[in-house]
Amino acid sequence: MVAGVCYCYGMVGNNRSDVVQVQLYRSKGITGMRLYSPDAHALSALRNSGISLMIDVRGTDKLSYLDASGSNASGWVRTNVQAYHGLTIKYIDAGN
Repeated sequence: MVAGVCYCYGMVGNNRSDVVQVQLYRSKGITGMRLYSPDAHALSALRNSGISLMIDVRGTDKLSYLDASGSNASGWVRTNVQAYHGLTIKYIDAGN
């Protein structure tokens, strides 16, 4: 028995339309998704979509930067979470 299915948001490729991708995901009843980096275009397109997100911090260099000070971590949250009203962010992944 499968308890749930997770979808990863595709961010590689050309001619991608974030709005069209989100419409496709919603039409398929997708309610949860993972972003492997806090991509501004994807985050904007996912606003008010009803899709819950898991966002990766992305990379050990970024993780070291966030760990160096509370203000670095707070700045990351302001830039990549709080700036996107209308998102449902359930998890922030800071590792692999």
